[in-house]
Amino acid sequence: MSLSRRHVLRSTAAVGLVGATPEFVRRAIAAETSIATRAIPSTDEKLPVIGLGTYVVLDYKDDAAKATATQNVITTMVANGASLIDTAPSYDLGPHSMTGYGHSQANVGAAAAATGARAKLFIATKVWTQDDLELKKKTLAQSLEELRMDKVDLIQFHVTMGPNMDWSLLKEFKAQGHCRYTGFTNSRVTSHADTITILKRDKPDFVQIDYSLDDRDAEDGLLPAAHDSGTAVLINVPFGHGRLFKKTAGKPLPDFAKDIGAATWAQIFLKYIVSHPAVTAVIPATNDPLHMQDNLDAGKGPLPDEALRKKIASYWDAMPD
Repeated sequence: MSLSRRHVLRSTAAVGLVGATPEFVRRAIAAETSIATRAIPSTDEKLPVIGLGTYVVLDYKDDAAKATATQNVITTMVANGASLIDTAPSYDLGPHSMTGYGHSQANVGAAAAATGARAKLFIATKVWTQDDLELKKKTLAQSLEELRMDKVDLIQFHVTMGPNMDWSLLKEFKAQGHCRYTGFTNSRVTSHADTITILKRDKPDFVQIDYSLDDRDAEDGLLPAAHDSGTAVLINVPFGHGRLFKKTAGKPLPDFAKDIGAATWAQIFLKYIVSHPAVTAVIPATNDPLHMQDNLDAGKGPLPDEALRKKIASYWDAMPD
């Protein structure tokens, strides 16, 4: 997250974010204000439109302050009616780690246990597409152990590796009760064509993709294909790894922000994403309860209609870097 976002949000908060439960978290619990939901097409189960990503931000070990912050993030989510947390074993250290970051999935499990929130959470994790069968099974066992859960809600193949994916293992996991839904992720524009092929042929429960105001390639073919296939769409990297906050740092909100009840740039960014009819939920990553509340507020109130979506995109494109 950008320093500008942190400065603006913290200037409105009179309390710290670690230690005792912050006042704004207590207010959210008392208010019991819920965010909007969207139906998962394969079942019509409702999923809140704002969730939580865990890549990098939950990488810590033996850090009581960060553990408390994570618990407050989850408490804030539940208080607002949110539930979706997306994680992965590859966010942990090990021979198959892409990142070198170490403990995200285990910290999700610890925080869910500490808050007693598991029954109210929708937990998604992943297995690598390219691993051999036994390693994929070991990966699932590792995930369940780290998450301290007997099953998760969604298991995804991590990163599209060509159009000919073999779904048999995920079907087996589902039949064995390890998950309720299956899907896959794609984080590369160069894989959009393969992703569309998979969507049209296999019609999975879920697909997870990158999509943001500065990365709108998915609008051209991928999002319509997901909509037509009846696939739920999760959106990651909604802030472009912080690029969106850098571009808007110090800039006032545009006049149209008030038309959709957006109080911050983050809420504009998220409302733009959620307003796409193919999007089911967005999962911005954070370990800051104040940022979590800001994100969740984007799931409340009006969303841009098609005319305003075009205006937002044009406004963004015309902004100087």
